[in-house]
Amino acid sequence: MIEINHLWGKVREANPLVHTISNLVSANDCANLLLAVGASPIMASAIQEMEDITRISQATVLNLGTPNDSKYATCTKAGVYANKYAHPVIVDPVGIGASLYRKEKVTQLLKEVQPTIIRANVGEVQSLLGSKSQARGVDSFAQSHSDDGQSDAVVLAQQLDCVVLMTGKDDFVTNGTHSYLIEGGSSILTKITGTGDMLSVLCGALSNVTDPLTAALSASYSWKVIGKLVKESSAGLGQAHRQLFDYASQIEQITKIQHTVTIHESGGRKHDN
Repeated sequence: MIEINHLWGKVREANPLVHTISNLVSANDCANLLLAVGASPIMASAIQEMEDITRISQATVLNLGTPNDSKYATCTKAGVYANKYAHPVIVDPVGIGASLYRKEKVTQLLKEVQPTIIRANVGEVQSLLGSKSQARGVDSFAQSHSDDGQSDAVVLAQQLDCVVLMTGKDDFVTNGTHSYLIEGGSSILTKITGTGDMLSVLCGALSNVTDPLTAALSASYSWKVIGKLVKESSAGLGQAHRQLFDYASQIEQITKIQHTVTIHESGGRKHDN
């Protein structure tokens, strides 16, 4: 059983510097969420300082939303240096299936950068594999994924030698050998822009204190617990948005309270944390 509250305590103790190249939509929220859970954000985006910033960081999160040529070049350089310094790299291929430009650029980036964790929805996973997507795009965070979608995530993890965290109504996490479902949470996260991006930075914070599979599982589980608590206590979306950070600041405690979020091996026994 994963002691997730203990892992968050380790994050707060280590206070890792997480270099996040975010998108225009969620940069501020991602930075504030990292602060809330006890990590330190740095949001550098100038290609000229990527080696210096990466060297002093403990994890790198590459969010490929709101793309342009300059951003892809910067993300690639940051990823290459993160690999050089053996830092975990979280890749969030936002909306890769939306255009041929995105797909070509992300494909090229992944030829040069070894990801540690890919955080994507089912459509993005399938686009990375070049298969027909069953999802609509970046708004498919709440979609249920089929057995085929889960099989695609396993294949992607094997091909890229990384962990894949595939989000949906339930999340699916796999390293290509071991696979897990995280069930529960709330659809309210689908009503707030950037919650998938925020999940990616949680993976970044945790990847500094544990192995990639455990980091992805723990991030997914914690975010679903927060979503459930926000749904139960908020009066509207504005309040819900603020409460994401309130609950995140208490993350060591809230992962221990009674709730309905569960992790179980794919085809295996359910358990709480």
